[in-house]
Amino acid sequence: MHFKLLPFLLGFFILVSCSSHKKVVNSCNLDKARLKGQKDGELGINHLNHLSPKCSYETQIEYKEKYLDGQKKGLKNYCTLKRAQLRANSHLEIDKVCEDIAQYKKWYDASLMNSCSIKQAKIDSKQGQPKHPLCLKTKTYSKFFNLGLLKHCNKRQAYRDGFEEKKLSEYCLLTNKKEVLLKSYQEGLNKRLETENTKLERKVDELNTQIKKLKKIKPTSKEQKRRLEIEKTKASKELLKTLHALGKKNKL
Repeated sequence: MHFKLLPFLLGFFILVSCSSHKKVVNSCNLDKARLKGQKDGELGINHLNHLSPKCSYETQIEYKEKYLDGQKKGLKNYCTLKRAQLRANSHLEIDKVCEDIAQYKKWYDASLMNSCSIKQAKIDSKQGQPKHPLCLKTKTYSKFFNLGLLKHCNKRQAYRDGFEEKKLSEYCLLTNKKEVLLKSYQEGLNKRLETENTKLERKVDELNTQIKKLKKIKPTSKEQKRRLEIEKTKASKELLKTLHALGKKNKL
């Protein structure tokens, strides 16, 4: 009896399998793939990653071809001259979906070059860093920035940055003067520490002298005694604060 049912069962499984395959193919919406791609292109997005993994390999290939064909058409309304200029002038990276469109890339590069002018390169080089790092991707800006950087990155500037406790330009450290600049920078830091220590030591001496003078004063009234104690306390607190600062500096 079981053997008689076998052909029937096999036929049933084949029908189910075919029906299931038909549903998988239909779930990919091949008829709407091109339209979907065009709409996504107009928005500057790509939804190919959202394609159902249940679709057959052959169907996915066909879907992607139609989708990309539609997206290419839609991108013409997204990757415009105005958008290229806006992104470049805002110093934003080129749109990923537009970077393979030759005309768009030309618009973007031209706008970025205008935005990253020679004048701006010279100003930025005096600061030791570009205002917009993206400008370094343009040949003209990069050339004049690096030329100006060679003048800016010197021992005197590094010493000044150290003395003023400013961060040494990371772009200066990329030059062949790195070791010399670091040495001058440290010398500036040391000089700053020495100067501040001298000021603090002078203040300690002044406060000690003030406290000694206050101790020698003999109050003639309760009010004078009260005021004298307040001045002593104030001077003592200031002395402790100064000594703490001095000790902290010497630990650096």
